[in-house]
Amino acid sequence: MKTICCIWIPILIVLCISGRFSEKCPFNSVFTCKNFKGKLFADCSNKTLTSAPNFSDDVIGINFSGNSFSDIPQSLPEKLLYLNMSTNALVSMAQSSLKRYRSLQNLSLSNNKLIDIPIGTFQSNLQLVELDVSFNMKLTIEVMYNISLDLKNSKIQKLSFEKIQCTHGLNQIVKQYHVRNLKYTQLQELNIASNRISLFERGALSLLPKTLRILNGADNKPVFGSCLMEVPSFNSLEMLNISFQNYFHQVDFKYFFDEKCNDTRKTSPSFSTRQTLNDNDHKNYSNYNMFLIPDELSKPVFNYTLYLPHNLRKLYFHDSLMKTSIRRFPFAPNNRLTHVIVQNNIVYELIGPFTGLLKLQYLDLSGI
Repeated sequence: MKTICCIWIPILIVLCISGRFSEKCPFNSVFTCKNFKGKLFADCSNKTLTSAPNFSDDVIGINFSGNSFSDIPQSLPEKLLYLNMSTNALVSMAQSSLKRYRSLQNLSLSNNKLIDIPIGTFQSNLQLVELDVSFNMKLTIEVMYNISLDLKNSKIQKLSFEKIQCTHGLNQIVKQYHVRNLKYTQLQELNIASNRISLFERGALSLLPKTLRILNGADNKPVFGSCLMEVPSFNSLEMLNISFQNYFHQVDFKYFFDEKCNDTRKTSPSFSTRQTLNDNDHKNYSNYNMFLIPDELSKPVFNYTLYLPHNLRKLYFHDSLMKTSIRRFPFAPNNRLTHVIVQNNIVYELIGPFTGLLKLQYLDLSGI
C-alpha cells in the first residue's frame, strides 16, 4: 500500500499519458476511474457536486477538485489515501473533518475560501506525506502554528503555505512559534511563497528541520537582516527560490475593495493559535537572548567568508527589484552550487571578485 500512494503525482501523470482515466467507474458511470494494482483512483472533478456519491471500498484516491463542496464528505472509504478538495467552497475546517480518514497520505485543500483550520484538524492524520493549503488568502500565516502542531509526529514531507495572506494586506514576520514544531518532522519541501513575509524572527529559520531539501520563499517583501546567518545551517537544502521579491501585483479594481484581509494584529477567536499560546510560549520561543549576536560580529569586518548550505545546488533570485552594487563575494569553497539565476535586477556596478564557486556551471546575469 505504501508503494502505491506515497507519491501520487507520478502515478497520475502516467494515468493521463496512457489515457487510461477514460474508463467508467463501476460504481458510477458519470465518473472515470483507473485501476492501479487492484485499487481505484476516481476522477470526480468539475461536476458541480455539493455532496459525495457512494464509493466502493477499493477506491483509494478521489479527485473532487472544481466542485462546490462546503464541507469534507464523511461517507468516503475509510482507507482513502489521496483526496483532492481544491477549488471548492470550503470556508472552515472542524476538528472532526478528517478524523475518519486516518490513512490519508495526500491532501489538497488549495484554492478554497478557508478562514480557519483549528488545532486538532490533522491530529488523526499522522500518515500524511503531502499537504497543500495554498491560495486560501484569509488563513494568514498564523495557521502555520496550528498545522505544524498537529503534524509534528506525522510523516509529512511536503507542505505548501503559498499565498495564505492577502495580496495587498500587511507585511508579515515569521515568528519562532509559527514553525517550531516543524523541527520534529522529516519535512523535505516547504513552500511559503507570496505571503508578504518581510522578516524572520531571529532563530525561526534555525527551527526548520535539517531534512529540508527545497525551500520556496518567492514573491515576498523581505528586509534582509541577521536571520540570513541561519541559512547555511540547512545542510540538506538543494534548491532555494527567493525570486520575485517586492514584485508588483496588478491592482484589479473590480475586486480590490471587496478584499477583506484578516488582520493578524487583532486577537480573533477564530484562530486556535491565539487561545493556545500563553506568555511562557512567547518567553521560551521569542527570547532574543538565546540568539544574541556577539559584539565582535557587529563591527566592520574586512576578511570574511560567505557560507552556503552545503548541498545547495540551485539558487534563484531573479526579478527581485534588487538595486545594489555587487562587491567582493568570497564564498567558502566547500559549496556545491551549480546554478545561479539572478537576471532582471538592477546592478549599479559589478566590482567583485567572486571566489569559491568552484562547481558553478550556469550563471544568468542577463537584464541587469
